[in-house]
Amino acid sequence: MITTLLALADSRLPTGGHVHSGGVEEAVTSGLVVDLPTLQAYLHRRIRTTGLVTASLAAAVHVGALSPAAGGSGEVETDA
Repeated sequence: MITTLLALADSRLPTGGHVHSGGVEEAVTSGLVVDLPTLQAYLHRRIRTTGLVTASLAAAVHVGALSPAAGGSGEVETDA
């Protein structure tokens, strides 16, 4: 069972490898990233969006706003 899970989590597996690269493979495949300047632009946009969301959630957890003690609203706010 664990070897199956490890194989599925492996970045070399074509299905889901984008999870480990922040979507760069998909961006290259779709033509969004074609050279170093477009890669830099892609990564800057990714940091501004994903980084901001991650930092906001980390800050909310740190101050206790997203904890079981804060009530059930934390699950609703972070529901994907």
